[in-house]
Amino acid sequence: DIHVAKERIVYDPALPLVIGVDFGHARKTVAALCQPVMASRRMRIVAEYVGEHRNAKENALGLIEKIRSVGYHGALENLDMIPDPSALSDELSGRSVWSGYRGVGFTSYGAPLIVGPDSVDVGCTVVRSMIIDGRVEVDPECEVIIEGFEQYHRPVDRITGEVRSNKPE
Repeated sequence: DIHVAKERIVYDPALPLVIGVDFGHARKTVAALCQPVMASRRMRIVAEYVGEHRNAKENALGLIEKIRSVGYHGALENLDMIPDPSALSDELSGRSVWSGYRGVGFTSYGAPLIVGPDSVDVGCTVVRSMIIDGRVEVDPECEVIIEGFEQYHRPVDRITGEVRSNKPE
């Protein structure tokens, strides 16, 4: 609960808008609409987009609708998009997940902030420390993101305390 804002977080046009996307190919795609506050090293999550059982183009169009609904009216190519690295595979053939997004106006993306075989663990550790330090605020209507922050964990052996799997439960 320490990361959930007491009241709605309003989009601030003076701050950058960064879109972090986790592409759930056949299930659920979740995007966090974030506004980093660099001076205080804080992150404001102003909204989420959740698309279930949709293809990449349908999710991209739904994400555009969500971006516009929070008050961003700039060009899509000016947004900082940080996609899940798996979305970029097969990019040269035009068959990647990212191709569906590029086809509706998302023309550029930033490199994932954390890469490598332990990227999920490292990312969870970074986010967890930001939450504990009170540097992440999530709009109370971002139910999927809130649930993800609260429930995401690795299976741990109750006796040894060691992580039993490198896959999340």
